[in-house]
Amino acid sequence: MRRAYHRNWVEAISSVARVAPGGAVRRVGEVTVVRSGLGITAFNCVFALEPPRALDGVAEEVESQLGSGENPWCLLTSAESTAGFEPLLRDLRLRRYEVLPGMVWEPLPVAALPPPAGLEIRRIEEPGELRTFGRAMMEGFGARVDLMDPWADAAVAKDWSAGPSSGYYLGWSEGRPVATAVRYSTGAIAGIYGVSTVPDFRRRGWGAAMTHRAAVDGGAEGCRVSFLQSSEMGRSVYERLGYRTMEEYVLWARQTDPRPGGTG
Repeated sequence: MRRAYHRNWVEAISSVARVAPGGAVRRVGEVTVVRSGLGITAFNCVFALEPPRALDGVAEEVESQLGSGENPWCLLTSAESTAGFEPLLRDLRLRRYEVLPGMVWEPLPVAALPPPAGLEIRRIEEPGELRTFGRAMMEGFGARVDLMDPWADAAVAKDWSAGPSSGYYLGWSEGRPVATAVRYSTGAIAGIYGVSTVPDFRRRGWGAAMTHRAAVDGGAEGCRVSFLQSSEMGRSVYERLGYRTMEEYVLWARQTDPRPGGTG
């Protein structure tokens, strides 16, 4: 089942790179290199989640796709794959930055809880709303708000349509977008990504409410389990919803702080 969770994660991030101008997805052995061209670490990733059989050509592909230094990027390993990738980590001069709990929620509830007072959750239906979504998500992550604009504009140009495999959710309060969440479904798995709340509206349980709605929608569309990657700080929030840790992922980076808006 872990491989199915990993595939969901890789496909979710790859779906952004396939839309973003200049994006690319490359596979070398057990490694997937995703370059979105956006200045956001989470969308420029080397997925090294399965133990490698060989590392031939991997460092060269990573440097070719991500080594220019134009955008922050990271490499991700799992508990079972880290040891096998140690030579690659040394070659790429990467250091351990943080641990990301991989969490699952099963079974999913049948119905979403009413959102907290003051929050309205809307699922995006039109591509023209994606720029608003991207800017709210970047504000929630403390990054420059226009970083997602190239992706949103490209999605409009390609006449993007959110089918049953995905859902983009905006939380509104006082007439402004204040919270975000994304669901990306593969098979029975509803992957949850991009959960954020803008600073002025935090500590109200709104991120949990956005996650709950996105996961329950996945269940209504045929998923039986939800998967996400948390921070250590956010782990308890997701545990209260019903998520449990099934894996510990490690994020490796060259930057001092690889997060959007962090110091390089």
